[in-house]
Amino acid sequence: MNKYYLLVVLLAAMNTCSNLLIKLGASKIESFSIRIITNWYLVSGLVLFGLGFVLWIFILNKVQLSTAAPMMSLSYVFVMIISYFLFNEPITSPKIAGVVMILLGVMFITR
Repeated sequence: MNKYYLLVVLLAAMNTCSNLLIKLGASKIESFSIRIITNWYLVSGLVLFGLGFVLWIFILNKVQLSTAAPMMSLSYVFVMIISYFLFNEPITSPKIAGVVMILLGVMFITR
């Protein structure tokens, strides 16, 4: 396995965390105003996205785009699992089927 694949998985995890932080931040605002910039969750999520962008540039210098981009779909798997525990979102049969397809696709692409 390419050692840089682990960086792609790390980036998918960072993407997941940034999405979760933004979701938490969005749940704390009642209306769109300047107070958004004082929302710690939103700011943290955006900073994490920015750091992820820098990591993505590094990854694309080391890994083929046709491999790295599909591997980023692992963030969908991470989001579904964490959303179940953090937001009590249901995990349905179609979601499970989708996760299985994503995992199989990543497995095939990385071989």
